[in-house]
Amino acid sequence: MLGDIIDEDDPDTQIDFNSNEIALETDGNEMFVVTATGCDVKGALAYNTTAVTNADSPYEVDPGDHILLVNSDAGAITINLPPTNQRAGRELIIKDAGGDAASNNITVTCNGSDSMQGQSSRDLFENKAFVQLISDGGSPGDWFWIAKNGFN
Repeated sequence: MLGDIIDEDDPDTQIDFNSNEIALETDGNEMFVVTATGCDVKGALAYNTTAVTNADSPYEVDPGDHILLVNSDAGAITINLPPTNQRAGRELIIKDAGGDAASNNITVTCNGSDSMQGQSSRDLFENKAFVQLISDGGSPGDWFWIAKNGFN
């Protein structure tokens, strides 16, 4: 064991360091473990979700955004993606949460010379459509869709 960090206010919570891993423990249970080969989360994850409406359009994606729940019932909305080189491997999910994309498209637009698999912008065009994007980190770079429905 290389050492521990123990929370003085909650001695049942600690961070353990050893030669192979770093582990966050609470009440003796490992909750989060980082090793040379990856990361293991034991429990539920909560992602940052952001509600976006027509009043926010054009919406500039913030560094902390992960899931955008978009409601276009009052009109079309544009979502401006950040540069791909801000963070390689960044995931962003955009969902037509309001179910109005067929009548009020949600346009997803790349920054500068970046693209989404060859295009500078694409639309969520079906009600309840979504797209899951991953940045390649290039400059200029590409946002690749990993999953999609109603997105062209």
